[in-house]
Amino acid sequence: MYIEGFLTAIQKSDVEKARTFVESDKEFNKLNEKTDDAEMKVKITSADLSVAVTKAVGEVMPMAFASAFSEDKEQSEKAIEKTMTSTIVKNLADKDAAMATREVTLNLKKNKDGDYKIVADDNLKEVLFANAKSLEKMFGRK
Repeated sequence: MYIEGFLTAIQKSDVEKARTFVESDKEFNKLNEKTDDAEMKVKITSADLSVAVTKAVGEVMPMAFASAFSEDKEQSEKAIEKTMTSTIVKNLADKDAAMATREVTLNLKKNKDGDYKIVADDNLKEVLFANAKSLEKMFGRK
């Protein structure tokens, strides 16, 4: 899988290999090293999660209203959750999905073997899920 290969190359600080997983119009800047920490700016384009979720909410909302009068609330909630998840996945996989391009600085930390590893933080989340922050704001998180 390309994403796994890309992230593995980034983890190993192999910028040249990482470039092979990205279209030529994307840019990687050199590592900015400082002690055992480093930063790498990446410019990446992927499906926009906030658009996919917003569309899914619109599609699932009628089902949610109908289930408000259901006698089996637990079953209704499970059905809504399942439909919501499958709809988001469908929206993200759509060949006409809205795309988002963003420049993100990945934080890297050198491990005991001297290899850089990506720090699992909000910056990595932004690489993996375009515009996740706007969803958190929309749903009252953070």
